[in-house]
Amino acid sequence: MNSIPALRQCSSVVCNFFALKLKNKLTTGLFRSKRLILFVVFICLIKVPINGQDTIRYKRWFTEKLNKPFGTILTLQVEIFDGEKLNDKMHESSYLFRVTSIDSVLLNKPLIMDFKDETGYFPTEDFELYKYFYGVDTGMLTENDIKKIKRKYVDRNFTVVAYESGQFIGSPNGIGKYQIPTAMAFHFRHYLIVISDLAEGDWHDMKSSLKK
Repeated sequence: MNSIPALRQCSSVVCNFFALKLKNKLTTGLFRSKRLILFVVFICLIKVPINGQDTIRYKRWFTEKLNKPFGTILTLQVEIFDGEKLNDKMHESSYLFRVTSIDSVLLNKPLIMDFKDETGYFPTEDFELYKYFYGVDTGMLTENDIKKIKRKYVDRNFTVVAYESGQFIGSPNGIGKYQIPTAMAFHFRHYLIVISDLAEGDWHDMKSSLKK
């Protein structure tokens, strides 16, 4: 481990040396070697990490779906989307937002996104939706129950204030050697955090409005 500072110092010294030689040759007009340029760039880019394992690390980048920085407060026009239409295990019995505009700017192609609700007005799955309408929890839902509540929720339009966030979920490659992996591959999951409902209408009055 004591060799790490020495390696860093060596890399810095070599980089400075070749940078000086490069400057001298450029000023005298005698520099012609492309190989020297590549060698200097390579030396200067080498970084020795604290643990001494990797000299160069490659990062996987991801970008915001809304084309705004993560955490930006936005006013969105959304439509409730039935997760069953996505035909994947992750979204069975769940609801998502179909974003149609951002800060009054219509999208050419609406975005379907997961969301987390902090207002108490936007259920994300069937059991939450049942409780929204009936005011009580239930341990079982029949097909007729789901159809009844889904008709009152799916395709409704709202104006919400939210921001984009996300997290890494799933199992990385090779984790099966140490623990039981999940069925989901390791990836970054985008979602919206809903902090206010600006829509006018009867939706708030429908909370706990149904009786069995």
